[in-house]
Parts: sequence; C-alpha cells; structure tokens
Amino acid sequence: GERQRVALARALASRPRLLLLDEPLSALDAPAREALRASLRALLAGVGLPALLVTHDRVEALALGDRLAVLAGGRIRQCGPVAEVFARPADLEVAAVVGTENVLPAEAAGEEGGIVRVRVGGAELSALGPSPAEGRCFACFRAEDVVIEERGGSPTSARNRLAGAVQAIVPEGPLVRVTVDCGFPLVALVTRRSAEALRLEPGRPVLALLKVPAIRLVARGGG
Repeated sequence: GERQRVALARALASRPRLLLLDEPLSALDAPAREALRASLRALLAGVGLPALLVTHDRVEALALGDRLAVLAGGRIRQCGPVAEVFARPADLEVAAVVGTENVLPAEAAGEEGGIVRVRVGGAELSALGPSPAEGRCFACFRAEDVVIEERGGSPTSARNRLAGAVQAIVPEGPLVRVTVDCGFPLVALVTRRSAEALRLEPGRPVLALLKVPAIRLVARGGG
C-alpha cells in the first residue's frame, strides 16, 4: 500500500494534465485496497485532475469513477454515468461485464402506458418500455434490486411479486446471496440480518419483489 502511494505521488509530482491508472489497486490485499481506494478518490477530487482508470474490479469502478466506458470485444459497448451503466446495461456483453446477476430469456406480451409485460418462464413481469421490436428479449436486473419477503406480507409498491421457494443460500460477508426458484432461478442479495430474520433456508416459501424500473429489456440479438 505504501509503495502504491509513493507511485501515485511520483506520478503527480510532474503536474500531468491527465493521469492514467492501469489496475492501480490490483496487487493489494483487501484491507489495503479499501484504504487506498478511499485515499485515491479523495486525492483525485482534491487536485481536480482528470484521470483514466482501467480496472476489472466492479467495486473499484463504482467507488472511483464518474463516467464508465465498458470495453468488450475490442470496442466500447456503452459509455455513461457509472450508476446508469450498472443499472441499465445496453446489451448482454455489458450486462456480463458489470455483473448483472439476473439475465432471463423473456417474450414481450404487450405494452400499455409505457409499461411492457414480458413472460419469463411461467411468470409475467412488468418493465419500462419500449417493447423490443422482435418480441424476444432478455429481462436483466441486479440482485440487490430484489426484495425478499415472507409470503402473505403487506402490499408494497413493487408491481412484480413472484412466489417461489429458496433454492440456495451463499454467505458473502455482511450479505447473503439467495437463489429463489420462481419457475426460473432468480438471484437476490440481502443482508445477513434480513436472512436471519426471515429464517431463510432451502425450501422455505418466499416472495421476491421487484420494482418496474429495475428491469432492463435487452433484445436477444444484443444492443
């Protein structure tokens, strides 16, 4: 970590007009990476220096970037604000790069008032339009946008309510990755405390809730 700080100081000493950072935190262990990530963000903001950061680490991209360009297959597939690219990938390659956990084959079933109905397995989901031209598409959404509740809970504003059963649980530090069988596998990320409160375990019946804006429809042929 100290060597990385010295390297950054050396790069800044020449007063560059642009800073190129190629995987600057990749050689560090997790605690050092987290500490230096925060220092680097503060440093770049403090000096007001434009920087181009190359990374394969999604957390690093979210923490350090203002705008994100996704490079896949030798060309830029999408460019925009970091949060926008993560939330609404332009095509399947971008969805894979930014780690969209749920990419489900779907079929458009109609559109009304800007809301598109799509069939996924035996279920129907509502997503924001426009409807894909050919009807066949992928419904893409992130695991953290899925809310898990007990069945029979109070109504919520989430339009998509899918009954299912817990299929698998994988602890990931303070979070738990939950796979729910809703007639198709759906992945959710919940806090460990929520998983304990809901007594989640394989076979337990649950409801998976998902708001309409969280779903991105991508044509089967790509972007």
